[in-house]
Amino acid sequence: MKSFSMILVFMCLMFYSSATVMGQVKADKTKNESAGAKVSESEAKEADQKIVLYLAKSWAKEKEILSLFEKETGKSVSVVRGTAEELRERLKKESEDPQADLFVAPDGEQIFLAKYSDLFEPLLTGTIRSRTADELRDIDNLWVGLTYWVRGIVYVKDLVNPSDLPTYFSLAAPKFKGRIILAAVNSDEISLVATLVKFYGTSAAIDWIKGLVNNLVRPTAGDDKKQILDLASNTGQISIVNSYVLGRMQNSPDRKEKEAAERVGLVFPDQSDFAAHANISAAALVLNAKNKDSAVRLAEFLLSPPAQELLASGDFEFPVNPEAKIPPTMEAWGKFKFQDLDFSFLGAYQNQAEVLMNQGGWK
Repeated sequence: MKSFSMILVFMCLMFYSSATVMGQVKADKTKNESAGAKVSESEAKEADQKIVLYLAKSWAKEKEILSLFEKETGKSVSVVRGTAEELRERLKKESEDPQADLFVAPDGEQIFLAKYSDLFEPLLTGTIRSRTADELRDIDNLWVGLTYWVRGIVYVKDLVNPSDLPTYFSLAAPKFKGRIILAAVNSDEISLVATLVKFYGTSAAIDWIKGLVNNLVRPTAGDDKKQILDLASNTGQISIVNSYVLGRMQNSPDRKEKEAAERVGLVFPDQSDFAAHANISAAALVLNAKNKDSAVRLAEFLLSPPAQELLASGDFEFPVNPEAKIPPTMEAWGKFKFQDLDFSFLGAYQNQAEVLMNQGGWK
């Protein structure tokens, strides 16, 4: 009887010990699973974090471009839109706690102003270098061009011989008196004059402005599209516009715009020396961006042939990646050379250009 009692006690002790061990194992397993769940949630949050793009430019095929990026990378993009000035001021206010990762500027003037506001950090990888020429990137690697366009000369095909329009300066010739129309002063025209001041000096620039204004049919008015529409309705014969405006009108669903665009031809001036004046849209990495690696990946994607071709076919701006195909409309314009896209001189010449334009009557 005593032996039986001892056996019973021993069995109870064994059961208790086994239960304690199993309980500890289960507790450890639960603890490990909980820790594992926390890691997974953290990783998932990081993976799902959206890239914030401050976009100061309209992309006709924005949805297709960003959808393709998400499909290829699994990363989504949150777009904040506004004017370049608005977004630049927002970047300044947020400098201690950046909310944006990548900034896209609509033109050289705006990327210049943002660069010298100390808002960016270097953006250059082997992929970016392989997809763009040196002249299409900032000298300090603080921005990279996405697209470019030319400030070209348009003319009524059946009234003007394009061989009479070899240079911007040719437009100031007396034979064009009463034949030229111009848009109201805008940043593209100021940039063109600033470039002329840089290369030819103030005296040559003011003489050109006065000659050009003297040849006007009417006071400056409207935008580039208006100039082409007016040319087609026999108000003037020659104007200066951005090449993408003509491209968009040539492919417009609006019959009036398309017919107007068909009446005019496009000249890329100064091909023998000065080269055609160009402007650019550009991307920059925001200083201390929270999603730096993902933002760089987005910039690289925007320079890939598929994205570049979507930008070109949607907006009729030239792709910076030479591997990207351009729309037939733009290909028909022919080959040309364009000026150096170093916008660092704008700070030195832009204000001077505006003063000269005002003095010469270009308003």
